[in-house]
This record gives sequence, structure tokens and C-alpha cells, in this order.
Amino acid sequence: MKKLLIVAMACALFAPAFAVENVYVTGDIQTIGLNVNDKDVAVVNGDKKGTTNRVLFGIGADLVEDVTAKVTFAHRNTFGQDNVTGERVQDVWDNTRLAEAYVKVANVFDALEVKVGRQFYGDEKSAVLYFGPDYGYAVGNNYESLDGATVRYNGEKFALTAAYFSLVNTPVPFPGYPVPTTDQNLGGLDLDLKLSEQVSANAYVYDVRQKGADAWGFWGIKPTYESDNLKLGAEYAQNYGQHEKGWQVKADLALPIATDDVTFTPRVTYLKSEKNFEAYGNYRPGLMFGTVLGIVNRGVAADWDILNVGACLKFANLEKWGFGLDFYTGERNDTWNGNSWEAKIVYNHNQYVAFNLTGAVLTNVRHLTASPTAVQLGMNIKF
Repeated sequence: MKKLLIVAMACALFAPAFAVENVYVTGDIQTIGLNVNDKDVAVVNGDKKGTTNRVLFGIGADLVEDVTAKVTFAHRNTFGQDNVTGERVQDVWDNTRLAEAYVKVANVFDALEVKVGRQFYGDEKSAVLYFGPDYGYAVGNNYESLDGATVRYNGEKFALTAAYFSLVNTPVPFPGYPVPTTDQNLGGLDLDLKLSEQVSANAYVYDVRQKGADAWGFWGIKPTYESDNLKLGAEYAQNYGQHEKGWQVKADLALPIATDDVTFTPRVTYLKSEKNFEAYGNYRPGLMFGTVLGIVNRGVAADWDILNVGACLKFANLEKWGFGLDFYTGERNDTWNGNSWEAKIVYNHNQYVAFNLTGAVLTNVRHLTASPTAVQLGMNIKF
């Protein structure tokens, strides 16, 4: 608490001399409970039951002309970890991290936006690169962010982002500079193209380097087509350097069908990677594969083969409700993972608050006499 009081006193002392404008607050509260009934310890390593909670609380402000600053505090806990007495305020403070702490300067050279500091980066749905909060999964219900800088140019038909981040950087006690052997960095270029109203494309290359280790990276291209009746995307990515032969392909298809009473959207996703493809993606193939079995292609060199067939339903007389049905099947490193059948219900209380319930059952694994099941209940509040 002493640290908090010092910060509050400093703000009180300097506020009259340093007036900020357009102060705003952002927040994200995600609470998720998970119950796994294994029925066969060899499949999902035993029963699991618990609830996790993550809070992100951000404060942003315009400091001076073209300069915006933001800090976001993050706290995560598991229900019951502090018994009946609750978590001490000092423990809350000690376990609170800075998920974001950056300044953003606009109109540099009348064209660029520069962001420097700790920040989230990437697209949450990307199977190749994402550092940020995860959503909809009790394990981990956490976040990742990076220290570094991005420079972005936004044009009418394209946007180009250059990024450079420090992944690992361990300083010695004195004089405080990093140890060269631990200095690992990620840098890259990301290009978004708007070819027409329906057609867009994304191309990227990212490089990972550490002194004394082999450099590696990945590049890729992702064209997409989107209209009222068809959404189609395909992405090809390939490693270079270490695992230079690794590659991954991901294809998405959705066919929205709308009537006066219902919107029915069948969809298909297929992901395949070979030759130990390695990246920092955030593809989470459902509750059973994405959480219970931990089949996530994030920073792990592996071969994946996953097929997802599903459908979303929205009814006009139930405008706050959404329904989803999914089937997942696939393998990792030539190991069969079975078939996962899943159903999801979402209730949007308003534009800020949503509740969701997901159930899953795993079948066709080593001729089980009883199939493992999982149920997840979550709440998300964004402001």
C-alpha cells in the first residue's frame, strides 16, 4: 500500500502543473468456471474443477497534442486460493502487473503513429502471432504483452506496421544492462491491403534473434473475401532459419444465411502444420482440444491436423441470445486426439456484459467405454 500512496501523492502534487485532457478508463473482467469429468485418467489426466478470474483495468489520457499515454493493470486469481479469509490487500498489490504502459505519438512526419512501451500486439484469432488477453478459456484466463515499439502508417488502401519487441532481456545488478546471452528480440513487418470492398490481404514477416543461438522466424500471406453471403479466408505461413522447412496452412469458410426469423451460419475451419512449424499463434480449437487437452499451437514446434465443422444460430425474437454447435477432430504429432462434440450458448445482457455456457464430450479415443466430458460457464464485462 505504501507504493500506492506514493503514486497517489505524486499525482496530487503534480496535477496542477501537468494538466491532462480526455482522461478515460477501460476495463475487462473475465470469470470462468470449468468442470472436467475424465472417466479415463489416461486421456485428459484426471478430473478438473475450478474457477479463475482476470481483471484488466486501464487508464488513458491525452498528455499533450498528438501524445496519448495508457497504463493497464492486470490481476488474476483462482477462486478459493486464499481460503475463507480472502486475499490480503498487500498480496493483491504484489500480484498486480502492468499489462500495458505506453505512450502513443500521432502524426509523426505527418503520416506515422508511433507506440513505445509495454503493449498488446497482434490479432486474437491469429494462428501465427498474438500477444494479448485470451478470451473464453478457463485455462489460462490470462494475458501476454511485450516491451517494444511499433510504427504504423495508415493509407487509404493499405496499412504498414513495423514492430520491434524484447522477448527476453535479463539485466545484471550493476550497471543494469542486459546479459547478452539472454537478449532475445522479435521484429517484423506487417502489411494490410484493401484490394476492394470484398477482398483484402495480409502479408507479414517476423524474425526472432538471440545472441549465441540460431535465428529463426516466419513469413506468411493471408487473402480474405467477405460479402453478405460468404466469408472466406486462407493463410499460408512458413518458417525460416531453425525449422526452416516448417509450414502451416489455415482455411476458414462461413456461409451466413439470413431470413426474417433466423440467421444460420454454417462454417468450416481447417488447420494443418508440418515439419515442426513454430510461431506465436493463438488458435484455440474448442473447449476440449483448446483447454482440456491443451492442444494449442502457441510457441511450440509441432505438427497439427485439426478440422472444425460448426454452425451459429441467431433468432430474431431472441436478439440477446446466440447458439453454436461444433465438431472438432484431429491429431498432434501423429497422435490421434479423438472427436469433440460441443455446444455453446451466449447471452448478451447488453453491449458490455456477456454470459456463456459451453459443454463438450470427447469420443473415439482408444475405444473408451465412457467418454470424458467438460462444462464451462463464463462471464465477461468490458467497459
